Amino acid sequence: MSVEGTRERIVLIGNCYLGYREGRNNDNIFGDWYGIPNQPWCAMFVSYCMNKAGVLPNVVKKFASCSIGWNWFKSKGQTRNRGYIPQKGDIIFFDWNPEKGDGIDHVGIVNNVNGEYIYTLEGNHDDQVNIYKYHINDARIYGYAVPDYTGEEIIENNPSESYTNKPLVYKGKTGETVKYIQNKLINKGYFLGRTGADGIFGFQTEKAVRQFQIDSNLSADGIIGPLTWEKLEDPTIVISSSYPGSIIGMGARGDNVVKIQRELIRRGYNVPGGADGQYGSGCRETVKKFQGDNGLEIDGVVGKRTWDTLFPTLEIELPYPGKIITMGSRGENVIRIQKRLIRLGYNVPGGADGQYGSGCREMIKKFQGDNGLEIDGDVGENTWNTLFPLQNQKENSEWPRYYIAKGMSDGNVSIIQTRLSNLGYSIGPIDGIFGENTEAAIKKFQETNHLDIDGIVGRDTWNALFNYKEENKSKNDVRIREELKCQMRAELVPYLKGIMTPWQKAKAVREREDAYDDLIKNDEIITKYSNLFEVRKALIQTIILWEHGVEGADDRASDKAVIGYYTLGFGPKNDSSTGICQIYARTAIKAYNYAVKNGLISEKILLDENEENLKNMWYQLYSDVDFNIKMGTLNLLYCDWQKNSSYKSYKYDTDESNIKRILERYNGEGKDAIEYAERNYGLYKIFEKYNEAMRAIS
Repeated sequence: MSVEGTRERIVLIGNCYLGYREGRNNDNIFGDWYGIPNQPWCAMFVSYCMNKAGVLPNVVKKFASCSIGWNWFKSKGQTRNRGYIPQKGDIIFFDWNPEKGDGIDHVGIVNNVNGEYIYTLEGNHDDQVNIYKYHINDARIYGYAVPDYTGEEIIENNPSESYTNKPLVYKGKTGETVKYIQNKLINKGYFLGRTGADGIFGFQTEKAVRQFQIDSNLSADGIIGPLTWEKLEDPTIVISSSYPGSIIGMGARGDNVVKIQRELIRRGYNVPGGADGQYGSGCRETVKKFQGDNGLEIDGVVGKRTWDTLFPTLEIELPYPGKIITMGSRGENVIRIQKRLIRLGYNVPGGADGQYGSGCREMIKKFQGDNGLEIDGDVGENTWNTLFPLQNQKENSEWPRYYIAKGMSDGNVSIIQTRLSNLGYSIGPIDGIFGENTEAAIKKFQETNHLDIDGIVGRDTWNALFNYKEENKSKNDVRIREELKCQMRAELVPYLKGIMTPWQKAKAVREREDAYDDLIKNDEIITKYSNLFEVRKALIQTIILWEHGVEGADDRASDKAVIGYYTLGFGPKNDSSTGICQIYARTAIKAYNYAVKNGLISEKILLDENEENLKNMWYQLYSDVDFNIKMGTLNLLYCDWQKNSSYKSYKYDTDESNIKRILERYNGEGKDAIEYAERNYGLYKIFEKYNEAMRAIS
């Protein structure tokens, strides 16, 4: 086929989809094909057309990110600046806000050129595929990619042929190949039992393979041959994630049941029979467990609320739409707001129905109050940007202060994958999932840059990836040297005794010396969380020494009352301040959710009104010292935010007045809290004196 013929074919294929419009929540066939559903899909539409035209991957790189596509073509010397006269089949890149200089936002295909005007074929412009017109000098045109369409006949390979050399794998086989197959099955939603991907092809693996073959319309022989290999390697066919419009319950069958089952399995729930597409009693019980865990009505059927909780909007970057969204508003942006609120743990009456009513308004007001925003019930620019915080994907971005490793899935994983790809590492699709390819690329990067080769993105690996400089940053706190421990004891214990009231001394369950010794025993844990969350170690030490030192018989009695409540099913207390940091479970959940919202930890939001969440949090605080100190540290950050009314990147050092404000808020509000802060600031100064010395010599 000629070059002109190839260009014509690309355009014709794209034109076949004119008028195609995405469904709710960005549902579209191009993302499903690519394997990244429910995401902005302009680049995936271009890749799809190129694939159908037979020029992928030999001539054009498959890309889902506009900037990655541009950079690839640029590396090939195949880019042109605005002002170039393009041809049919060229790829056109846009920057919707050229005055800001924030880079490429959108991509399409040149449909044709007529005089001074360019006609483009674009996907995900106004949520649809359509033809648009631009002046050749339009400032929004970033540039063009001019692929090397050689004119050679391009014949699509028969995918099956590439799998004929793969090994036959069947029951009794062991090793890494089996493990690879098992991971593929798990990722596609098939249950392999408690052992998971253990590298042993046993009964459960064979059962999963047979079910996979049935689902894929293959002969169910339980053997991984060429055809089964081909299906395994293909991206999972994604069923539309918008609510199907009717309740799914006992006796239901089909694709939507499969999707429900796969999502439950992905979230760690045991679905008897796996993703078999049959909604039986086992599936119903699993749904009820999921409903209970997420504060939903426990009825064992998947209605709209349960569906929207199972399939919330992915946390992606969404720019402010440019207008206030308020009472009476309708449409996709309202759906996005409602989905985001649900994902963050807010109970939106009616779910994500696209109607901004009084219930939605009240949840927005609650969200605004929780995040220190003006409480007006409207979604303006500040509220929108807090709901959908934009991730910094540029160089010199700061480590998000939590370790990012295999098995995690969030916006920062996508940022890491994008950066690795730009640096030339092979990672597969940029899907926001930290899998084996991403881990392997991280290890290779660490090896190249003389870092610890652990496959985990901690502070040092992040800083190397993004060229982040820490010259102006305060030093990390370090562990206390053995020779200073006695000296600290001699200074801290008398001070602690001096600030305790006679009543506090009388009720205390341990001597002050013992409280100090327990603190020192946990020095490694305290240092760990000080560095991880960038909180001065002295602040953590202060709350531990005081709270642990004054813990009284009344506190122990409260703990026993809570245990009685949860073991016997009744009693006066379902919560108490507990553990070495003396934290209430409700307080810990609030601090935990604050940390999730601000990227300090990568977990899901917990509903504090959920009894099971409260119970689990309390028992962890009660029984796990490491976890208690972690939550104590996060609570200090939460207290800092409460007193300063805005989230900021916490930088270790802070002034005296702010330290006192944090200590005050840790104890609550009012006169007693102010006295708490004033009294314990002296402890802080003693701890900090020693920590400062340790930092200086480290």
